[in-house]
Amino acid sequence: MTTNLTYRQQTLVQLLSNQKFDVIADVGCDHGYIGATLLTKSIAKQLLFIDVSQPSLQKAQTLCQKLNLTSCNFLVQDGLGESLCDCAVIAGMGGKEIISVLTNAKKLPNTLLLQPMKNTPNVREYLCKNYHVDKDFTIFEGGKFYDVLLCTKGSDDLSQLEMQFGKTNLQQPTSQFAQFIDRQIDKYEKIVQNTMDKRANQTLNQLKLCKKEIENAKNI
Repeated sequence: MTTNLTYRQQTLVQLLSNQKFDVIADVGCDHGYIGATLLTKSIAKQLLFIDVSQPSLQKAQTLCQKLNLTSCNFLVQDGLGESLCDCAVIAGMGGKEIISVLTNAKKLPNTLLLQPMKNTPNVREYLCKNYHVDKDFTIFEGGKFYDVLLCTKGSDDLSQLEMQFGKTNLQQPTSQFAQFIDRQIDKYEKIVQNTMDKRANQTLNQLKLCKKEIENAKNI
């Protein structure tokens, strides 16, 4: 029996597929699909399934039992806490919640795989102090856009546009990201036309700068 992953979940697993970890923590694991797949593919020797919700954690435990996975622990707690791991996967959580998880961790893992639901620029700003951002790109699934970040211990110096939009998106733009920017430009042009809001106009100018960067990257 195998888990049926969404495109978003498949993307996360694929980013770790060429690595091996002793311990991976799936923080906010919910049903446990990502963590179970990482165990099945032997990307992790041991998996910590962590969730603040006991019912969600029970779903992950039931899944692992069906898959005959034994190298796993199930922890009802808010974030990493005192749990130690080589890599932490934090997906489907708000950016500020992700920052809180990392701030309150006893020890930061060497590798982070993050998929914030919002406030990604705040996450990037936090990460630069303790991590190098290896990949930072946008994917499209189910009518929504999602940011995905893979980071390793170190530090980084992101430009203002990289902080706002993600450096992989700017250096190696995909059609999905270009579509996202075009939609955002349309959205903020309407806001500016109807309200003359200064902050909306600043955002619009950033989006247009980003579009120029995308066009320049495609011409290289």
